[in-house]
Amino acid sequence: MANAQDEAETKAGAEEAAAPEAPAEEQAGQAAEAEAGTKAAEPEAPKVDVESLPEWTELHDKYLRLHAEFENYRRRTARESLEQARRGEFKVLGSLLGVVDDFDRAIEGGEGQEAQAFFAGMKMIHDRFNRLLADFGLKTVGAVGDKFDPELHEALMKQPSDSVEEDRIVAVFEKGYAAGDRILRHAKVVVSAGKSEEENNNSKE
Repeated sequence: MANAQDEAETKAGAEEAAAPEAPAEEQAGQAAEAEAGTKAAEPEAPKVDVESLPEWTELHDKYLRLHAEFENYRRRTARESLEQARRGEFKVLGSLLGVVDDFDRAIEGGEGQEAQAFFAGMKMIHDRFNRLLADFGLKTVGAVGDKFDPELHEALMKQPSDSVEEDRIVAVFEKGYAAGDRILRHAKVVVSAGKSEEENNNSKE
């Protein structure tokens, strides 16, 4: 009797072990259904209208105020910068009026004057004008004997010179001008190429 029961249990276990497993796709579908069922069972988080919160309204108002203040500051700064530049221009123009007056007087009284006296008057006006420009920070760039600097000078040509050493300015065609650390106009100059070959030969002898 016991043997028959043992044989039945053994047969049932073998049949269960021999039963084919469910396909992988079917197992994946079952897992997805189980997960979906779990999610469906979970309650959804309630949606919050952020704009209705008092904190959001307060922050939004602060942002609008700061934006308006910045725009006002930007416009005010631009207007003040423009006004400052215009004041500088008016100051320069006002200072030049004295030189214009000198020219007017020299021209009006120049008729009948000797050339030498008229020249002396023009030179006085020229000196006054240069002093005025210097007071505003203008300075000349480029003089005979200065070492050539491409940052300051524009070399029109090079020529031999027995009196000026090589790479120094021999002549100035047009003065250069600078204000502070800014070059307004490069000086147009002639640069020495050193002694000529004939002079070098003579010096060797």
